[in-house]
Parts: sequence; C-alpha cells; structure tokens
Amino acid sequence: MAKRILIITTEMHARHWYRLKSFLPYLARRLKITIIDYTNMVNSRRGYNKIFESITTLLKNPADYLWSIDNGVNTTTSFLPTDYGKLLCTIPIGTLLKFKLKEKSYDAILASPLFAGILALHVDNNIPIVYEDVDRFYEFYKNPLMKLIVRSTEYNVISRSNYVIAVSDILFKEDLHIRRDKRVSLIPNGVNLELINKIMRKMRHKPNINNRTIVYAGAIEEWAGIDKLVEAFSIAARKEHNLRLVIIGDLNTAYGSYIIKLIKELDIKEKVYLTGRRPYNEVITFLSRSSIGAALFKPSNLTNKIMVPLKILEYAAVGLPFIASSVGSIKKVVDYYNSGIIVEYDNVEEISDKILLLTNNERLWTYLSSNAKLMARDFDVRRLAQRELEIINQVTEEK
Repeated sequence: MAKRILIITTEMHARHWYRLKSFLPYLARRLKITIIDYTNMVNSRRGYNKIFESITTLLKNPADYLWSIDNGVNTTTSFLPTDYGKLLCTIPIGTLLKFKLKEKSYDAILASPLFAGILALHVDNNIPIVYEDVDRFYEFYKNPLMKLIVRSTEYNVISRSNYVIAVSDILFKEDLHIRRDKRVSLIPNGVNLELINKIMRKMRHKPNINNRTIVYAGAIEEWAGIDKLVEAFSIAARKEHNLRLVIIGDLNTAYGSYIIKLIKELDIKEKVYLTGRRPYNEVITFLSRSSIGAALFKPSNLTNKIMVPLKILEYAAVGLPFIASSVGSIKKVVDYYNSGIIVEYDNVEEISDKILLLTNNERLWTYLSSNAKLMARDFDVRRLAQRELEIINQVTEEK
C-alpha cells in the first residue's frame, strides 16, 4: 500500500489543474504527497532557474505539499523553436530532479498532463508511474512536424507508464489500443459535491423554472459555442420578453470582444449580464439563481474527446437542467441519465426552441432537474478519488 507519492504536474493555472485540485484533498487523507509544478518548459535561463528554485524549495520544505506556481507559458502554441525547447529541456531537468530527489523515497509517481509524464519517465525507473491521460495534446499543434513529434512523445508516455488513467471513454479506448494491455482505467473528471453542497446550504435561492435565466459558466473561447448561444437566446427573447442570459467568464479575449459586439448587434444588451471572471462560490450562486444551463461545444478533434465537461457536472450538482451539444460522449451520458437536452451545435433555431421548451414546461424541467442531481452523484469526486487511490496502491504493491 502506498504511503508517499510524488505528483508532477504542469500549468496549475490551467483547466487540467482543476482535476488535480479536486482530487487532492481526498488523496491526501491517505497519502503523504509532494507536488512539483513544472510549468516553464522552455529553453530559457529564467524558466530553468525557476524550476531549480522549485526543487531546492522542495528539499528544504518539511511540509507535504509544494506549491510552485510561476507565470508559465502557453503550451498550446505551435511555433518553433519554443515547442522543441519544451520537449528537449525535460531531459536535463529530469536528470536534475532525479539527482535532487535521490535521498527521498516515493512509492509512486502521479503525472498529469503530457509534459509532466515526459518528466516522470526521467526521474527513477524503479518508481512506478501512473499517468493521467486528460487530452490529445498533439491536436493543439498546427505545425505538422510538431504535431508528429508531440504525438509520438504522447504515445511513448502512454505506453511506458505503469498504469494509465483515461478521463474519457474515447481516450480509454485509444489508450487500450496504444498499450495493448488492460492496465488502463476510465476515471472521468468529477465534481466537488461536498464543496457545492456546502455553498448551496448557505443560499436562499435554488434553481427554479421561474428564474427565467439561461446561464453559461466557463472559458470564453470559440470552441465553447457562446456565439450560438447568444444568437439562439436573441430569438427566444423575442418570444419570451422576460428571459435573461448570464455569461460567466473572462471576456478579455478576441473571442470575448466578438461576443460583446454580437450582443450589441442583436440589440439584447439589456437582457444579457456579463459577469467577468468570478470566485467559485459566486459562480455557484449565479447557477442557483438560474433556470437553464448551457454547454454548446463546437465539434473538433479536441472536444470530440470529451466525456462530461465540468460545467455540465456543476449545472447538474445544483439541479440545473441544461442544453448541450452532441460532441464526444456527452449525448451518451446525458441520454443515460435523462438529465438534459441535446442539440446540434450550430442549429440556433433548435437551441432557441429548446430554451422555450424548458422555460414553459415545468413538468419536464422538474424531471430533468431531479435526474441531473442523480447524475452528479455518480461523478462525485470523492468516489473517483477513491478509485484513483486503489490504482496507486495496486501499482505500488506490484513494483
């Protein structure tokens, strides 16, 4: 049974960080954990020094946790030679890490996402690696050569790790094919029901059909399909004059500027509330005061790997029926639980009709709300973290 593990991660500020952050409190109840955040994977002296300082801090810090968060870099860019630097510098940093940690003993390494997996392979061959496969990172790259290099590297990490945890059923099937063994498990992203329920107990407001408010909470990016939501809402709002739309997220992006412009062009500015980025407890507050959640992902090679997005799980956790596009495994999961309505991403007329349907059909709204809560229970992060702990213990016993 594992007692102490080393967690290697990258980009603690990014969306992948939420998974680790939500799992950590439950893993830490059974394990002593050391965390290395390896963000600045660039061939620069500044980035190298920051990593060296992080490791030095680790050795001098008696605490179980090391939070080493720096400015980081965008690992989704596709320019040279920066991306080559991110890949190649893992070798000397891995050697340095191995040297610095030689006096410490770890039962296992949990690595996530890709660049952390590369680093984990260079730490110690005697420490089993559990790799969390959260995405297909080569799909982020436009440069054909970089796409080929990252794909090969990604497959190498998957095949050489002792165990792989896939976060979606599509990645699970691909990982089984890559590894050609059964040492792969499906553990999707989960929702922190304990935290959400704690926030909800302090509120007077609960999701209600009479709130007449559609809400989107998440990244303000093109793949999120917010433009289709705005267009559909504008159609619905002409028929139901008391409808409101709330968009929660950072609009300081090119796409965010486009959304603001679109809202003005459609003359619905008075019906739309743009909150900007908000603390998590405020996000849950906005959800609790809404009547319909929206998750209209644009189909792509990346979104087609999705199982259940966090935003849908958060809608479900507060009992908010939702409208979602049919990408990845969303349709299969939603149909299984009957927890929401599936639409085509670019069919704004259909989306508008479903908004009006959920707005005016209390029986359907109540039915979906009840089922959404049941769905959220199955994706409770406490259950999922327990499954991950069992895998860590398994690889430790086998080493």
